[in-house]
Amino acid sequence: MNNNMNKESFNNSCYINHVMNQFSEKTGLDIEDCIEVYEDFYKYITSTLETLKNTIVSEDYNLIRYTAHNLKGAAGTLILESIKIIASEIELAA
Repeated sequence: MNNNMNKESFNNSCYINHVMNQFSEKTGLDIEDCIEVYEDFYKYITSTLETLKNTIVSEDYNLIRYTAHNLKGAAGTLILESIKIIASEIELAA
């Protein structure tokens, strides 16, 4: 293991590789295409979390539910269970 990589980073990279391999098997996409999909999701979740933060501050519960629901679906499609569970909890709480 690279000296610059700590145990948490290593574990996270192993988890991400595992999830991407599952996604590749599920969809038939090659790993390079899976990487591109997950990179797009990273961009999506970055803006989505900002939207959620703003809607929580403004107490726009319909938009909170809608945004969390969409995030839940995207995370579920990409086999990102932790994100899916959290998004589901936000959706139900809104």
